[in-house]
Amino acid sequence: MNQLKIITCKQRGATLVVALFILIVLMIIGVMAMTTANTQFKLAGNLQFENIAKNNAENQIVVAENWLSLPDSSPFALYINNPGFDTWSSATPQLHPIGHIATLGILNNDPLNMTDAQWRANSTSTIISPNGYMIEKLANNKSPLGANAAQGGGGGAPGCNQVNLYQITARGTNARGAVRYIQTVYQVLSC
Repeated sequence: MNQLKIITCKQRGATLVVALFILIVLMIIGVMAMTTANTQFKLAGNLQFENIAKNNAENQIVVAENWLSLPDSSPFALYINNPGFDTWSSATPQLHPIGHIATLGILNNDPLNMTDAQWRANSTSTIISPNGYMIEKLANNKSPLGANAAQGGGGGAPGCNQVNLYQITARGTNARGAVRYIQTVYQVLSC
């Protein structure tokens, strides 16, 4: 018995210190795990909002391409080969004739560098819907890629070997303010 008593007297409480140290380490790991999970949750949410903005921009591209692909005889396609792309008009602010973007004072003449006010003044965008598109005519009566006079135009109408080229710039936004732009070049038969 005396021997047992001597052993217990030499202990100084090291177990308590080790247990507290392990508890502190576990607490730090837990806080770090919660912080990481919260950050990943926010990142996933931001990616979702960016995807919504991108989808809205892609929808605007589709609207513009559908409008451009309407035949001139359609009551909705009044400007493809005539007035809307000859001179810019505030009545059709989204339609820009060849070279008009260069006159707007935009950095590098690129619609992607427009301010919000410039975008609203030169596209279909409104106060209510900040999504929108603008169409700039790039060229008149060009031969489509892969077409020559002998082929009669790469899959176009028989005897029609000319296209007009348009650059479509679309803007998509979401409720949280993320903005995404998409540009594409689109060709339409001009005859």
